[in-house]
Amino acid sequence: MVCPGSPGDVVGVRKGDILLSVGPLRTSSYAEARDASYYLVAGQGTTLGLLRVTKVAESTVIPEVRPAYAQE
Repeated sequence: MVCPGSPGDVVGVRKGDILLSVGPLRTSSYAEARDASYYLVAGQGTTLGLLRVTKVAESTVIPEVRPAYAQE
């Protein structure tokens, strides 16, 4: 799943893409991807390694802070 308007959506990550790496950290499970995201810094670009069908691609994403609950 890719949240609409998220940094991943903006750079073209699609549902079904397989995340291979976050920056220099390789990922092969949800837990590894979650752990790798701990090192992301809002506003500082990082490279995502993706597998889409049979092609490996890289995208540079700029993480942002997204509050869990919208302020009213």
